[in-house]
Amino acid sequence: MNINLLIFYIFFVLISGFEYDRFRTFITPYIILTFPFLLVITFVNVVGYRLGYYLISDRSILIFTLFTTVLWLGGFFFHFKPIKSFHEQPMADLRDNKESYFVIMLFIGIVAGVISLVTNWHGISGFFDSDVDNNFGKGLWGHLTIFGYPAIIMLMPTLIREKKKWLLLLFILFILLAIIYQSKTRLFFMILGGILHYLLISKRIYRLKKVVRQTAYFLVIAIAIFISIYLASFYALMGKENVGKEQVEFIINDRFLNYLVGPVISCSEDFARNDFYEPDDIRRFFTVPYNIYSLIAFKDLTSPVRDDFISVSNTFKDNAGTLFIYPYDAFGIMGTIVFIFILGLISYLVYIQALLKAKNILLFAVLMTSLLLGFFGFFYHLLFFYEILLWGYFIPFLLSILHRFLRLSMAKENTTIS
Repeated sequence: MNINLLIFYIFFVLISGFEYDRFRTFITPYIILTFPFLLVITFVNVVGYRLGYYLISDRSILIFTLFTTVLWLGGFFFHFKPIKSFHEQPMADLRDNKESYFVIMLFIGIVAGVISLVTNWHGISGFFDSDVDNNFGKGLWGHLTIFGYPAIIMLMPTLIREKKKWLLLLFILFILLAIIYQSKTRLFFMILGGILHYLLISKRIYRLKKVVRQTAYFLVIAIAIFISIYLASFYALMGKENVGKEQVEFIINDRFLNYLVGPVISCSEDFARNDFYEPDDIRRFFTVPYNIYSLIAFKDLTSPVRDDFISVSNTFKDNAGTLFIYPYDAFGIMGTIVFIFILGLISYLVYIQALLKAKNILLFAVLMTSLLLGFFGFFYHLLFFYEILLWGYFIPFLLSILHRFLRLSMAKENTTIS
């Protein structure tokens, strides 16, 4: 272990100890962002280089240490806010989270996903060999399908605690649609968000052993889903009789490991180039507001996807680049510090709200999940990220107004009759 990685570990241990002393849990914005980075960097620089991966540079490790620390500093003020004993507060009543409305949203998401699938279906083989996002993920039905993502996040505690079979069936149907769409990141996003919601309101956020055990369960399930998606595509394209050990090794070595460590290495390689302030990079960082402006002004839209693939090993290139690469490419180190500081400020504000009042649960789950997956990608320039929040808050709000209106109408009718 080199000195820079050791410094990263020292910072992590000191800040994590402070966080645990303050919140009595290891599920905090800083820890869930930083821990995956430490694991990936350690794996790559201790073992991964023997598999052909490029080493993560000393300078990059220091930059990762700086950026993760800045996130913690962004929420530093909230570390001194008086926190009453959250352990003794009653568990949040799921009825307060508008459970019935989210069931309706999940049903809408499933129906929209099925309609999109049926109207674009050209056979299994053709499906796996096509541009999935263009064929299935866009348009009216694609946007309506996103209704299911905040619903899964909000209904996860109900499923785990009450084990309703009909709700489990809806979950399975929507998850199958996500798998068919090959939306692996979205799938993990909603399941992780749901688990974080459950851990918070059930107080398991304070039970380290249970958190570790349930996280291990999720990782096993996630890996199984990941491998299954690729096996299904190989079966469809090549036929079952032609799929064997070679394809399985390809999935594990070239897909799973590359996707796991590639973004961090890609980010490290990008740090070394020191190319900033390209117009495309700035537009990419502001993809959502820029595209809204472009639609109004009848201009060409920009894509949130980086088109510059960077070699991370002798055989693989990656363009993901972690949470940090988009602000870094657009604004450099100082601009990234400002962005991460603001992100930390917002994240800890929502975190404290969730701890004290079980308030803004959906925003808590979405922000924490985006931090947990920060070693993999940047989510704040995706319309998908904002649609989860928009539909998750706006649709239940509209439904609640409609519900109140119907109740008032019925009350007036009853008064007139009597």
